[in-house]
Amino acid sequence: GGLAALPPCGVQQVGGASVRTWCGPAKATVTWGGKTIVVKGGSCELTKVPGLTLVTVNTGSYTVAPGKPKARAFSAGGSDVKAGTYGGWVVSFQTPGKNWVLRPSKTTVTITKGALKGTFGGTMYGGGTAKGSWTC
Repeated sequence: GGLAALPPCGVQQVGGASVRTWCGPAKATVTWGGKTIVVKGGSCELTKVPGLTLVTVNTGSYTVAPGKPKARAFSAGGSDVKAGTYGGWVVSFQTPGKNWVLRPSKTTVTITKGALKGTFGGTMYGGGTAKGSWTC
C-alpha cells in the first residue's frame, strides 16, 4: 500500500472528528524530547483589527477538540509584525494522539518583517521544551 493521502483543504470528518487541513507553501519544523517533525502545507495570514495586526501561522491537519489529534499540525499566533524577538505568542502543535502547547509567558519568538519567517523556543505545559521554525 502507498502513503495515506492527506485530506483535501478545508474541514473534513475523519474518524468522528473534525480535521482542518491547511494548504499552501508554509511549513514548520518542531523539535522536542529528542524528536523532530516537519509539518508541510499551510499559510501565514495577517488580519488587521483596529490598532492591531494579528499574525496566524497554520500548517498541516489540525484536529478540532474534543477529537483526539489524527495527524500533524503546527500553529503560531501573535500581534508582532516588525522584525524582532517577542514573548507572548501562542505556539502549539499536534502529533497523532497528542496536543502540545507552549506557555506564552515562557516562549520567545523571533520573526522577520511581516512574520513570514520565524523561529521559536519555549517551555511546554506539562513540562519539557520545544523549539523550531516556520516559513511561508
